[in-house]
Amino acid sequence: MILRNGLVGSFHHDLYAFDEEHFEGEELELPLNAKEMQLAFLQQDNKSWQMMVDSVYHRTGFMIAGNMNIDWIVVNGVPHKFH
Repeated sequence: MILRNGLVGSFHHDLYAFDEEHFEGEELELPLNAKEMQLAFLQQDNKSWQMMVDSVYHRTGFMIAGNMNIDWIVVNGVPHKFH
């Protein structure tokens, strides 16, 4: 997949996988919609980040917290170091 906007990282050991074929350290590309991207970039407090995490969970069933080590955030196809 060529990710346009989203998060890139790896599955964490507390894996909440989509299926049993995923394993710790496996690369994960998680597309974000426009609203989730906005929330990911709001830096006032953790509230906007949590709203993004909740949105992703409701949209995909995947909980980022505890299950994904985030390395990159991709904006318009360009990866940027996450921290």
